[in-house]
Amino acid sequence: MNRSEFITASRMCLLTSLLVFLIANLLLLDSSVLAISAVILVTAIVIQCSVFFIAVRTQSFAWGVLIVLAALLMLAFENDRSIEWLVLLAGGVLTFGYIWTCLYAERSQPAGLPLKSALIVALVIISSKSPVSFDMLYRLVDGSIHHDTLFHASIAAMIKNTGIVSTGVNGLVETPYHVLSHALIAAISKLSGVSVIESYGMVPLMLFLPLLITLFAVAAYRVADGVSYTRCYVFTALVLAITPRIFKTWGLKESYFGSESFSVALILLASLLPVLLKKRLSYSDLVLVVGVAVLSALAKAPVGLAIVGLFVARLVFFTRGTKYVADEILMLLVSTILVSAVLLPSATAYVSATGGGATYWEYVRTSSLAGEYISRGGYIAMLPVLMFVVFHYVINWVVIRSRVGRCGLRRAMEDPAAVYSSLAVLGAVIIVAAPVLQGSAAYFFTGVAMFVSLPWFVVILARRSYARIKHPFITAFAVVLLLKFPQLLDKSVLAREAIVDSGAEQFVQRLVSLREMGGNTVLRRSASMMYASNPIPECRFKPFMYPAVSEKPWTNVMTDACDYHEYGYNAYFEVAPQGDRRLKLVLPEGYSILDV
Repeated sequence: MNRSEFITASRMCLLTSLLVFLIANLLLLDSSVLAISAVILVTAIVIQCSVFFIAVRTQSFAWGVLIVLAALLMLAFENDRSIEWLVLLAGGVLTFGYIWTCLYAERSQPAGLPLKSALIVALVIISSKSPVSFDMLYRLVDGSIHHDTLFHASIAAMIKNTGIVSTGVNGLVETPYHVLSHALIAAISKLSGVSVIESYGMVPLMLFLPLLITLFAVAAYRVADGVSYTRCYVFTALVLAITPRIFKTWGLKESYFGSESFSVALILLASLLPVLLKKRLSYSDLVLVVGVAVLSALAKAPVGLAIVGLFVARLVFFTRGTKYVADEILMLLVSTILVSAVLLPSATAYVSATGGGATYWEYVRTSSLAGEYISRGGYIAMLPVLMFVVFHYVINWVVIRSRVGRCGLRRAMEDPAAVYSSLAVLGAVIIVAAPVLQGSAAYFFTGVAMFVSLPWFVVILARRSYARIKHPFITAFAVVLLLKFPQLLDKSVLAREAIVDSGAEQFVQRLVSLREMGGNTVLRRSASMMYASNPIPECRFKPFMYPAVSEKPWTNVMTDACDYHEYGYNAYFEVAPQGDRRLKLVLPEGYSILDV
């Protein structure tokens, strides 16, 4: 890509973020939400401009993403105000540099095309099945906030104010977890001054998802021959929006829209794919691969492992007979060691929490059509597995079929699209077949395979369908509205209940007021009367309400009447000599207790 093409991609991403902001606020018609989301929008634009300026100067989006995310990660765990001001100053300088570059860049697209494309992508983002929304405070009072969001916001709040990865529900027990996305939310909350819980409702929609779609569209444009970036951008969004609708019966989900940790990891993967397609990697490229692999593992384990796997595939299939293979092997070893070091604590904690009680093909059994037949054994058990492999990985199979049909089976072994897509399916099938992962955790391993093939699939779809549609943008706009209209309503003021529990509202406001009380080295001890006003319906998620909203650690928010499991709870209990499980309080040195 030349400079003007980099500028085109970045302009459309920024425009998409702006349109998400406008559409979301038009749907809610809430002046308080408008004011807060405007601050987050400015912060998101500064971050995006910083990424894009570095990308233009280095001719690599991967360097822009790596440097900016690493800076935000450092900021999240530091409570030094000088570092915060340094990051703000750097963001301002890079934003100015990006604007200056844009002023002298050639126009590579007609003015109307980016606006139409960005509008379609913005509608896809707003209408996605994401558990977050701009009006998070109302959802807290209403009790309709997703429990995962409360859990993640608790971790981000503890990172922001204590520098410890913990949920903060009974002191500060360290919770091994993939924390990059939580750290990014914490850093953005620091920079913007917006609370963690409200940042969680806006940052994924105005920052993460526009970047995700932009970078996969860039990867598609890099492998396209005669397909414009605008087409790649629109079709990337449409594939991500429509494919789960068609193949959800076979376990294909929209988790890349709903999980901010997955979307951040996929942003890193998308930025690195063009690098892995190079015939020769320079030393800076090798350093880039290692850095992105480690950050991806910090965001979501399956993506970090996938990047290491793609690096191995590159070594085996595309570096034979070259004199540079030794350098790549060395960096592969380095990346493997670092990724393993990042993943080992969370993997150990996962096995400890779940007990490793999964069975073979469990994800197929619970999430795919006719999965229950697996329990019967024999030939009938092969039917759901076969259907899952065919339809869950349909994007990969389309790409593989296209490449084999174009260059033959033998030549396809030298084609990156065919090799990477085939090995992605093989690795994902091995993972999902093994009795390792329980429930929906397996999807993040199987879902990565789709994204490995996504750039080539977008190009195939754009070539075959775009020219046959008379009014492509109108058609795409209509399809998105028809498929996503219920989700748009759910993100609007019409979804709000007319009556709000006054007790729940006072409870939330009390937690909000506690953000500024007592400092960061004070543990809040809840009075029992507060628990009765907690609007969260399920008991095991009620404790997360306290640290997520107040952004402070707590105690006395868990009751003996509830069965607490998963979500890091196992670290808060110890087994007594009599065999009973009892709750323990972790109070770091220097902390005091404040009754509220």
